[in-house]
Amino acid sequence: MLQLNQKGDDGYENYRKEAGKPKFKKKGIKNSYRTNNVKSEYKGHVYENIKIDLEKREITLPKLKEVKIRGYRNLKEIKGRIINTTVERKARKYYVSVCVEEEIEEKRYEI
Repeated sequence: MLQLNQKGDDGYENYRKEAGKPKFKKKGIKNSYRTNNVKSEYKGHVYENIKIDLEKREITLPKLKEVKIRGYRNLKEIKGRIINTTVERKARKYYVSVCVEEEIEEKRYEI
């Protein structure tokens, strides 16, 4: 039968005997999160939870709402369907990666 310590300091007693230092739990190694794009239609109107407006230079995400973006690409629009976005933090800066599925035409060359 297991005998309980009356003071409630079992963790400290285990540390002194054999277990060693306590290990603190981490939520994750990466400082990032991924959001999938959910698209639905109701009464003829299309709703999406991820929206990108490149003319205004802002992206709308579910957790962060509207966020200003700057990028190195001078695109007017994104051609294709947004699949997901990943927001990652590196050294006090945040980066957003957007995964897009688009159709590419095959070019055939005659020899």
